[in-house]
Amino acid sequence: MVDILAQNRLEVDKAIIDGGPIIPMNKFLLDLSINYRIKQAHSMKKGSRLLKYILGRTFYPK
Repeated sequence: MVDILAQNRLEVDKAIIDGGPIIPMNKFLLDLSINYRIKQAHSMKKGSRLLKYILGRTFYPK
C-alpha cells in the first residue's frame, strides 16, 4: 500500500497505514525478535501479571 501511495498515480485524500517500518535484520536479531514475541504471546495467554500491569499503564484497554 505504501508503494502505491508513493507512486502518486492515485488521488488519495486519507490513508491509514498500519504496521511498523520494515528494516533489514541479520538472522541472529531476527530469530531473537521472533522468540521474544512468541514468549510474550505465551505470557499473555497465561495471564502474566507483569504484562497486565505494563499494558494497564498504557492506553490499551483491558
